[in-house]
Amino acid sequence: MSAVVTNVLVCMGSFLFLSFAMHDSANEQARLASQVISGIGFLGGGVIIRDGFSIRGLNTAATLWCSAALGLLISQGYINYAFVGTAFILGANIFLKPLAIRVEHSKYGNRDTEFNYKIKLQCNDAQEEEVIKSFRSSVENKNITIRGIESRRSDETNHMSIKIYILTFGQNEEDIWKTLNYIHNKYDIYSYSYELEA
Repeated sequence: MSAVVTNVLVCMGSFLFLSFAMHDSANEQARLASQVISGIGFLGGGVIIRDGFSIRGLNTAATLWCSAALGLLISQGYINYAFVGTAFILGANIFLKPLAIRVEHSKYGNRDTEFNYKIKLQCNDAQEEEVIKSFRSSVENKNITIRGIESRRSDETNHMSIKIYILTFGQNEEDIWKTLNYIHNKYDIYSYSYELEA
């Protein structure tokens, strides 16, 4: 619900700003419209979140930007264009998401079931960054998507404790074990494990 309210407010705000500028010259309207277009970037930037190596919120930011465009169109009296734009924005958010998931699944065949795993590693403090980079490169061409990574120093052992959250299409424990064994043999890994999340 809050996402809908945010988009309505952005649309209304851009409409009000440009409606106010309509009492001035065409140059003033163009200037204010360009400021709305660039200014909405600050609002969009606030909803983009970096979660480990994953980026979240890009779709929300793009939708906010489109909402501002709708407000500008309505303020200039282009109601038909605004309706068409609204249809495309809703269509992209409603219908393209399942299509994107299908395309993602098609890369890995017909294994449609999603599984979430949590991997735990303990490694040498100095090798933390290299271990994470190696894990990323190892799963790049496999049926594994990294959802997020957390790392902190263990109070008990003074080692780096790394948690990696991954998504697989189909149960893919063989690739997980191969990746963990590869990293274990390459770096100073003191312990490693994985578990299937509910």
